[in-house]
Amino acid sequence: MQMKHAQTLPYASSLCGACYEVCPVKINIPEVLLELRAQVVNQERKQFGRVFDLMYLGLRIANLIFATAWGFHAAQRMAASACASSPAKTAGFTRCPAWAQSGPRPRSARPS
Repeated sequence: MQMKHAQTLPYASSLCGACYEVCPVKINIPEVLLELRAQVVNQERKQFGRVFDLMYLGLRIANLIFATAWGFHAAQRMAASACASSPAKTAGFTRCPAWAQSGPRPRSARPS
């Protein structure tokens, strides 16, 4: 069938691999489902209407910002200052999201 008739079917599996384990001819069904999911995503990317979808645009912008370390740290600083501002406190925000909290990072364990 064409992908336009079955776009949700590749997402009907949790990809746990149980179907592969019980398949008598050992078809790698999770791998096939991943390939079908990739085809669905590529087809959606080609749709012109997606350009005007606000959620799509927001996620693309977030992807661009968070793709670099300096962009991520700049977003952390902006979010931390926004959460600490008085309008945020009066609106009932008592905690910032975890990604916005900056501070010391744990040191990696080094072999001795």
